[in-house]
Amino acid sequence: MNLPSASERLGIVLRGQHKAIATESSYVYWLRQYVTALITMPPPCPASKSFVIIRCSAGEHKNGKDRVVALPQSLVPEIVQQIKCAQAVWLRDSTRFVDNHARFDAAPERSLKKN
Repeated sequence: MNLPSASERLGIVLRGQHKAIATESSYVYWLRQYVTALITMPPPCPASKSFVIIRCSAGEHKNGKDRVVALPQSLVPEIVQQIKCAQAVWLRDSTRFVDNHARFDAAPERSLKKN
């Protein structure tokens, strides 16, 4: 459907509803604005080329349901780098926790009272 036929069809519908002439002209104006905006918009990118789908397994949390997130393809390198950094921090902290936990278990209790 093109703009002139859409405008004419809109006018017929509005006249059938007994709308005021000012209302009809206002509706036709906004229809023209909308169609002009649609024509000037760039075509949408195919989802497979511009987005990557990330599936996150929730495990025990969130009722065991997986989560799916669509992110722009341009973010993939940064996300991979962030995941690697997070894994390194987790690994470092997990080994420190075990060492600190063993050290605290072996440490004698200290008295908090001042002499």
